[in-house]
Amino acid sequence: MNAEQILALFDQEQRREVHFSDVRREVTPTVVRQVGLYHPESAIIYSWLNPANVEAAIREEIAYFSGLDHDLEWKVYEHDSPADLKERLLAHGFEAEETEALVILDIETSPPPYCSRPCPMTCGASPTPTTWARWRQCKKRSGRRILAG
Repeated sequence: MNAEQILALFDQEQRREVHFSDVRREVTPTVVRQVGLYHPESAIIYSWLNPANVEAAIREEIAYFSGLDHDLEWKVYEHDSPADLKERLLAHGFEAEETEALVILDIETSPPPYCSRPCPMTCGASPTPTTWARWRQCKKRSGRRILAG
């Protein structure tokens, strides 16, 4: 996969279609909202904006969440459109937070070890029966075989 394909998959799975139990997911013609159910914090996690609709959409979302008395976070990524979305949000009173990074690991081509959680064999410590069992569990989940010698 190239970078464009990875970002498209990320947008689909983690922004447009994601569901969490503590928020209500709302999809409008311009945004995907996550409205806090048990807390007054909400977010815009994806948007379909362009220069013609961006200003109206920003005003509409500010009014909507102000009516709920919720804090609003608007997730903006470099590949979002329009290209000046971040600057437009700043002009409407949003505050920029620290930049976050999206890190991708191709598990088909990367060398082991890899796992959804840190594997104990990566620290250089002497293996124990427990760490060996966990190492094998990590490898089984990853779909790769371990050849024991």
